[in-house]
Amino acid sequence: MDNSIYIALSKQSAAENQLDVIANNIANANTAGYKSEAMAFSTHLQKSGKENLAYTKQAGMIRNYSQGALERTGNPLDLAIQGEGYFGVQTPQGERYTRSGNFSLNDQGDLVNSDGYAVIDQAGQTIQFQPEDRQIKIYADGRVEVDGEERSTIGVYKVNVNGLSKEARIAQGMLENSNVNSVLEMTKMLSVQRDYDRTAKFINSIYDLQESAIRTMGRT
Repeated sequence: MDNSIYIALSKQSAAENQLDVIANNIANANTAGYKSEAMAFSTHLQKSGKENLAYTKQAGMIRNYSQGALERTGNPLDLAIQGEGYFGVQTPQGERYTRSGNFSLNDQGDLVNSDGYAVIDQAGQTIQFQPEDRQIKIYADGRVEVDGEERSTIGVYKVNVNGLSKEARIAQGMLENSNVNSVLEMTKMLSVQRDYDRTAKFINSIYDLQESAIRTMGRT
């Protein structure tokens, strides 16, 4: 096969993976706390005779950790983190971390996330409420006050970025929206789709040239 086809196929494969990532971003545009992702690519050089062939290579995934806009819901169990950090939840696979703070109470009175996993406090314990509890106040530092008495402190697990740690604050009655820019993602999708289509046409033209050359050689 012509080297140009191998190079084009590497680019087409990368574009296909990029389309999947963009589609996932768009699908999560309304998911609370979701952070958009993008693919990183590099050029892989390979010696072929006297030429250096440049192939497209996937170099990894980049996640955009910028703060999403806060939306007021009025639900006292909806929480949003302002700054770096994650809520901790208990799952069958162990502790996991999330930015999504649309919480509720399960039948046992545990504070749980949308998947039903218990939210944990600073000590890694579940946060429980009683049927007679009335007024729930959650402060910016995570302290949970029920009917005027301190009950627990919601754990916020901070991420250390480049040796710096920002102070995280909790906003009650609000949710952090996804930081996906839907218009930008749609523009990216159209651009990548055009690149994919152009590469496909290029590959088809190379195949046509090869087929034409074979027919010509057959006649001679």
